[in-house]
Amino acid sequence: MKLSNNSYFLFVVMLAMLVLFFSSLSLEFYASKLLPLFLSSSVFILSLIAFIQEIISPSGCGADKAQHDRNTGGKPAGLWRSFFPVGIWVLSFFLLIWLAGYLVAIPVFLFSYTRFHGSKWVNALLIGGITLATIYGIFELGLDITLYRGVLLSG
Repeated sequence: MKLSNNSYFLFVVMLAMLVLFFSSLSLEFYASKLLPLFLSSSVFILSLIAFIQEIISPSGCGADKAQHDRNTGGKPAGLWRSFFPVGIWVLSFFLLIWLAGYLVAIPVFLFSYTRFHGSKWVNALLIGGITLATIYGIFELGLDITLYRGVLLSG
């Protein structure tokens, strides 16, 4: 069994998440522990799944080179062209969080993203609304954690 570069990377990510997980246990307040514990454990679990897939599968968990060449015409620039729109969506989501806060950014982003990718109006509204209600219920009501309100709405 030969490990690929992706396997080594996943192993390093898992180690970093373990360090983050155990170092966040020493934080004083529950509210400050919650996000690092949640994120580090989630990323660790997903990385572990991908790592196991890399080890078990002979071709790894990524797309094989022949399929990639068919999709991009064998040009490496095709890969960047496929990542660029996703990067724009992610950056716009971060910008919206910074400007308007989580409770506005999440439903607006989910609605616009799903609508842009072909979802019907009703489905896009339901996805945004149900996610907003779930996040508000868990964090604001259930855990009594005030989420970031954004630069525009906090003043």
